[in-house]
Amino acid sequence: MPTSRGRKKSANKRQQSNGNPSEAFDRRGAVRALLRQFGLTATDTDPIDAEVMASTVCGDGWQADGPGTDDYAPVEDLLRASAQRSSPKAGALEFAHVAASIVPEPALAVQAREIAGDLAARGAREPSWSGALDQLTAVGCWTTRDVYGDSTSVLCSFERAGRAHGLLILVDHNHLGGWAKDITLVDDVVQAVALMREAADSDEALVFDEADPADVRRLLEDAFDATDMTWEPDVSEEFADLRALALARLRALPDPAPREEPAEIDDEARAQVVREFLASPEAADLPAGEDLEYCVRLIVNYGADYDDGKVLRVSPVKTEIFMLGWLPRKVVLSPEERAVLPQLMPAWIKWAGSRQGLSRGVLDEILEAVQWCTEHFDESYDDVHNMSPARALLGDLPQAETAEDLQEVLERRMFAMPYFGTRIGDEDYPRLDPNDPDERSLLIQGEHPEYHDALEDPLFDGEIEGVDPQLHLAMHEIVANQLWDNDPPEVWEAARRLDALGHDRHDILHAIGELVAKQLHAVLTAHEPFDLDDYRAGLEKLGR
Repeated sequence: MPTSRGRKKSANKRQQSNGNPSEAFDRRGAVRALLRQFGLTATDTDPIDAEVMASTVCGDGWQADGPGTDDYAPVEDLLRASAQRSSPKAGALEFAHVAASIVPEPALAVQAREIAGDLAARGAREPSWSGALDQLTAVGCWTTRDVYGDSTSVLCSFERAGRAHGLLILVDHNHLGGWAKDITLVDDVVQAVALMREAADSDEALVFDEADPADVRRLLEDAFDATDMTWEPDVSEEFADLRALALARLRALPDPAPREEPAEIDDEARAQVVREFLASPEAADLPAGEDLEYCVRLIVNYGADYDDGKVLRVSPVKTEIFMLGWLPRKVVLSPEERAVLPQLMPAWIKWAGSRQGLSRGVLDEILEAVQWCTEHFDESYDDVHNMSPARALLGDLPQAETAEDLQEVLERRMFAMPYFGTRIGDEDYPRLDPNDPDERSLLIQGEHPEYHDALEDPLFDGEIEGVDPQLHLAMHEIVANQLWDNDPPEVWEAARRLDALGHDRHDILHAIGELVAKQLHAVLTAHEPFDLDDYRAGLEKLGR
């Protein structure tokens, strides 16, 4: 299977070849050759080979122009050739039949069904398998999942005209709640089930189950959606070729129950997890202080926002993504916080893993991954995208700044915006520049997941727990911008005083934001100018 970038180039080449007679001739020749291939299946008793070929044609244009896009030009070419009014071409009816059931685009599926009916009316000979095409039934579904929650292998069995086949699909749960990475067409379902059961019996980290087909359909349809949303996903070579076939087979499973959106994990619930961990025996030997509490909160936030709300889930893969991927790309850490992490991570794994009921052997495997990640953390943190976090935060400053001045700016800007990436709803922003005010605004919005649904709703015009989301974010953004530019300097001075008194960053930003809101209220309601002197006086009182 070509990469998605390769498919994009192929699609562009198809578009560009329309004006070249020789290339257009080659294209027509390729269409005729493909139809002949479909014609070779006419004597088969099972349409599976024809379905796989149709799925491969659909897969040629998958993600042709990036996530969520499909180029169905090859399908359209074949349908156009099949519908020609001369005598029906060999393979035309075969392709029209399978396209009607396989092509994911509903309008093209309807067109294929109409063409098949027209071809039959014009005397095209039905393939031997045409009567079996609509006899597909779902037989059963089985899963093998690891106890870490990293992945699930799903086997779905189908029967038609006395013959069974299956699809084995791998779902990786470490991205967008679960995304499909691999598809395998299975000829011997009985043997495949036996191998899945045997693997689980011999490995304490694997669990084998028979699954509800409706639940499987929900899981897999969501997983395919997640893969479609991913830019150049790391999928198997067969994935694009079998994707359309897999989607068609899922439609043969029972309709799933209405999707229940996961409950938002609010700030208090996250803080409670932090408190419980810090009070646990596993945390007893850790260096107490704000640096530790902040790093624990990062772990909790990652689980809540990037692991589908699974705050306590621990695994080797999740550990690696968190330490070597998410932290370097999205968070600015102080030297003290970086020093805390190697001690914190093993303690967190033991605490959270025991609460998940993981065995000693399973926990040891995760702890080995923690050790490996710790050894590579500094390198990954400093070298990601060939730009250290400090360099990104200080990129707009003149080279003549002294080391002391640069350190002060770094601390101030780390306080204003300690993240390099965020997620807003289903949109992931893995690399944002906090120096850019627009991208800094996205980072601030990402810090408030409790407001994301309201901000996406154009009809929402109210409050959430007494807070206007738009106004709250505006205040936060104004304060962050003032801190970033150190204008006025009293903002940072007030923030440092409040920080020394033990207030957390979010409460400090809100306290300063209330002073901004007071000034803006006068500006908007009484049309008075922003009273900078009064604002500075209010800042001087904070923390005293």
